[in-house]
Amino acid sequence: MTVPRSTLAGVIDSNVSATPIFITLAAAKQQLDLSRYELFDELDVQNVILLDGDTYIKGDLNQQWAEATLEALGEDTNMEDTLILVNGNLTVAGTIKPSHDYFPHLLVIGNVQCDALQIKYN
Repeated sequence: MTVPRSTLAGVIDSNVSATPIFITLAAAKQQLDLSRYELFDELDVQNVILLDGDTYIKGDLNQQWAEATLEALGEDTNMEDTLILVNGNLTVAGTIKPSHDYFPHLLVIGNVQCDALQIKYN
């Protein structure tokens, strides 16, 4: 099925080295051994943006990036139950920054390198 692509989709395509795909958590667990990550028992994660392989993101990895990626994939942009899963190393030429409201959970099965990591404490 061809998904209509927005202007934001072009930004994602040109600034991310791996092709994001949208799958369920159940499908991710079938593809990858996630048994050592106990957090899935505690989190209400249903959907996964999978980046399979070493991934380079030019720009910030933030709520806007996640929303644009979901939109480009033709999915609902609600991120409350979404996980960004990188099966490889992640390099972000920018900041990894959660939003004030929602940010999808992030799991990198590899190393992370970024210009800055901004964490909000309650």
